[in-house]
Amino acid sequence: GKLVSSSDLTHGVAVIISWASWSYDSMGMLRQVKQLLRGKAGRVKVVAISVDAGKTDCRNALRYDSLAWPIVCDGNMLEGKTVQQLGLARVPGNLVVKDGRIVARDLNTDDLKKKIEEYL
Repeated sequence: GKLVSSSDLTHGVAVIISWASWSYDSMGMLRQVKQLLRGKAGRVKVVAISVDAGKTDCRNALRYDSLAWPIVCDGNMLEGKTVQQLGLARVPGNLVVKDGRIVARDLNTDDLKKKIEEYL
């Protein structure tokens, strides 16, 4: 229900993750990033973009996960404007952004965790 602006991601380290309720790997990635960021509040900004077909699927998948970052779901799956503008063409997919520049793309979970640690 709140606006997420790209300007929120231009300073410091940010991670953008594409995920879907039907993708076990992407749900695992969300949980592992959440675990990695415990105790590091405010040092990394995270935005998760759901490519589910509807907001209900997204909400149901997150019912028992308390993620402290914005979740975006427009219901357009991989055809969504934001997903296409960012070039997120897979699930799970991700971007690591440092000071407004993309420094890594589509890392597996282990490499994503290493990259986040590198920039912290």
